[in-house]
Amino acid sequence: MRIEISTELKKLADIFPVPLYAVGGFVRDSVLGYNPKDVDISSSLTPEEVTSLIPQSEFSVKTGSKKLLTLIIKTENAAYEYTSFRADSYTSGHRPSSVTPCKDITVDAARRDFTANAVYYDIKNEKIVDPLNGLDDIKNKILRTTRSPYEVFSEDGLRLMRLARFAASLDFTPSPDALSAAKENCRLIDEISKERIRDELDKILVCDTTYNVKYAHYNGLKILDEIKVFERILPEITLGKGMAQRSDYHAYDVFEHIMQTVKASSADVRLAALMHDVAKPKMKLSTGLFRGHDREGGIMTRAVLSSLRYPSAVIEETARLVENHMFNLNGDVRKNTMRKFLLHNRDIAEKLVKLKYADYYGSGKATANTLPSADAILTELKEMEEENVPFTVSELEVSGTDLKNIPFLPEKYRGKALKALLEERVLYGSPLTDKEKQLEFIKNYARRQLWTTE
Repeated sequence: MRIEISTELKKLADIFPVPLYAVGGFVRDSVLGYNPKDVDISSSLTPEEVTSLIPQSEFSVKTGSKKLLTLIIKTENAAYEYTSFRADSYTSGHRPSSVTPCKDITVDAARRDFTANAVYYDIKNEKIVDPLNGLDDIKNKILRTTRSPYEVFSEDGLRLMRLARFAASLDFTPSPDALSAAKENCRLIDEISKERIRDELDKILVCDTTYNVKYAHYNGLKILDEIKVFERILPEITLGKGMAQRSDYHAYDVFEHIMQTVKASSADVRLAALMHDVAKPKMKLSTGLFRGHDREGGIMTRAVLSSLRYPSAVIEETARLVENHMFNLNGDVRKNTMRKFLLHNRDIAEKLVKLKYADYYGSGKATANTLPSADAILTELKEMEEENVPFTVSELEVSGTDLKNIPFLPEKYRGKALKALLEERVLYGSPLTDKEKQLEFIKNYARRQLWTTE
């Protein structure tokens, strides 16, 4: 089988006195008919031997990881990660404690995680080299470990999550022994850093977008649940298993409803969908009711995502979506209440509507293709934007400088006065559209306060 290789990479292969191979995802995806982006390359030459070849060519090279025998080889248009054939040894789990260069391609293939990722393509000779019969597994859509699955997972507990991600995104079936070994070794995920778990979780949440496999993100989470990893990384959510909800509103227990909401959600709100009912189990167990799970959910979301080392901006947006996902649930919020809400939540309004729709479809009780209570949010937002309603103090006609000579308004309260004006402008619109009327509002506002000049 011939695989499409760039002209630059062919030139690089011509420099090598031994075969240079493309390996891993590039070969796997090429066989499957996908258009791979990154190319990892490998050969039996050590980094030092490769480095000695490069100065005589158009390529440049720098060390990637000295311990892991990697280099970064650059051309004018691309960069390739090169790894020498090697044998890995583990003592602490999840990172090799020692790495030994070798000449045997089969040994190098065996150190990898899955056979589908251990197929090589000889660039110069244009042929596939398949030491572990990974090509058959690719064609049969089977995800099998390169060695005993117990050994493979014990080396790096994150491979438990990679099993779920690759199987789901590629629409492969994990081999029975891989599933069994993963389940028996689920505790190994506890040895993995929170950052690595977070990164892998993020990839699973959007893995349907990798190869356009429908509901791959849902399937990936279900595999995590099957191998008992889900309950170790997000026990707050799996606590909802078997926890019934009102049958007139929900067809699923709390846990499966969350899964169905993630399944129904767009990629940009998947994390919020995963967390939206995180507090339901806690509230039910502590109070006997689900009431208040939205507010408590915001608190728990901040705590859970902080423990997984998410960036603060992601944490805050997700928490706000969670704590507001019940807003206007019955579609009876008054216009001024809606406008005040949008004044403070314009930035998340569109995502909130997406989350509310996913929550609706994830109930298993959806009876329509529209959700008026959610649509009302965007309808009001559009109306406000068409009216050129200001959403920030800086969009008002007056500024802090204009307030210097207003009686009974100390400097430290000017910001508060402007915020009051902004809210009044948003709620009541046209009476406060020009500067003079806005200044008059500020004067009257200052008179009503109990402040004194200082």
